[in-house]
Amino acid sequence: MVQRMSANVSGKQQKYTRIGAQEYVPFDQDELSIHNIKDACQKHFGPQIEKDLVCDVLAGECGPSCNKMAQIPNKKVFYVRFVKPEGELEEEENRSRDHEVSVSK
Repeated sequence: MVQRMSANVSGKQQKYTRIGAQEYVPFDQDELSIHNIKDACQKHFGPQIEKDLVCDVLAGECGPSCNKMAQIPNKKVFYVRFVKPEGELEEEENRSRDHEVSVSK
């Protein structure tokens, strides 16, 4: 069971916002791993998301991102979000910072 979440936190409690209802995601792998969860979600939600976004598995509604299965406290529902790859996100932040600096001069 997967709950898709927003890319960014919001509100007073700094939670990710739920997108839609929880869904069953087809999982054809033998091993339950972060990599396999990301692959299954990428395939399942692919038609609904932008092409350049990647899946990120969260520990819960408030995050953080998980790199290991041991970091996920509840394995009944997996919380995922789709974000730009880290390198692209940093480049975009740098571009917006450069733009702010040039505008304020």
